[in-house]
Amino acid sequence: MTNPQGRLVGRVALISGGANGAGAASARLFARESAKVSIVDRDAEAGHKLEQELNAQGFSAFFVCADVSKADKAEFAVKATIEKFGCIDILFNHAGIIIVKPFLEFSIEEWDEMMENNAKSAFLMTRLVLPEMLKRGYGVGHGLIFGRPFFNMK
Repeated sequence: MTNPQGRLVGRVALISGGANGAGAASARLFARESAKVSIVDRDAEAGHKLEQELNAQGFSAFFVCADVSKADKAEFAVKATIEKFGCIDILFNHAGIIIVKPFLEFSIEEWDEMMENNAKSAFLMTRLVLPEMLKRGYGVGHGLIFGRPFFNMK
């Protein structure tokens, strides 16, 4: 149930890679603090399931199926979130993959896939969201590749 005293009342959080694992846990935490949550992920089944779970608990959640390592899909996710909630106050770049194997066994294709999903997706999403945050004078961005907020405007 929405917490009227939550620290994020009135805020909108977009979480890329938000349908599973730590991304889903983050979506739940943002919702418990009363943020409206946009869950963006390639995994449609898990994304819709989490959206339904959060909405059934009285939170405000919205799922967008998108691969944010692709510029057009990232733009779609941002536009859909803004159409639904009016703005984006918090960008949590969680989309990414990890391939665990000895370094010398990595193929160039695997390396490219990791960079697309981990670095390029954060770049694209931040580039799309930051201009509006700057205009409004408020926004928080966080990304796994940074390990902490990489911008915070108040």
